[in-house]
Amino acid sequence: MFMGGEAEHSKLLDLENDIKLFNLKLIELSENNISLDNNLTYAITIGSSEKDDYKPCLSLYNRFINSADAKDFLDVNAYFEKGKKGYIHIHASITKSRKFSMSKAKLGQRYGKYKGKQCNFDVKRLIGLDIVKWKQYIKKDSQNSWNLIVNKHLKNAEEASILSDATELAM
Repeated sequence: MFMGGEAEHSKLLDLENDIKLFNLKLIELSENNISLDNNLTYAITIGSSEKDDYKPCLSLYNRFINSADAKDFLDVNAYFEKGKKGYIHIHASITKSRKFSMSKAKLGQRYGKYKGKQCNFDVKRLIGLDIVKWKQYIKKDSQNSWNLIVNKHLKNAEEASILSDATELAM
């Protein structure tokens, strides 16, 4: 029997679960020959003041994903989410081979403007377990009916980006 009380036991179980998740992710990364030492992972949140129209966020996301700053992305996972107050935003995790060429504030200024209005464009560096936690968090609502519809647009945007890269290589 654990002698530290219910709360401590619960914390210990949570930590054990986090360690298991981290180990699974580490195995997945090693199977894909991705080194934790060389790559940088970032959390990206793109939001607007819209409650019904997902297009401002999608436009900002597309501009960012198709930019020169995105050429060295190794992995991108992105999902739409409606926040607690109903505002639409996109959460993404991005793995890069090196740092961004500009500051996080400059990234926000460059890729956070939609039709002259400044929108939310937050970039945060993730390390260790935060990478696994963020990737789990951004997927949490992905199976909701609204999300299933709008997340298709993100996949199309990623496919369009891949197609445009392939077209450039062919030329």
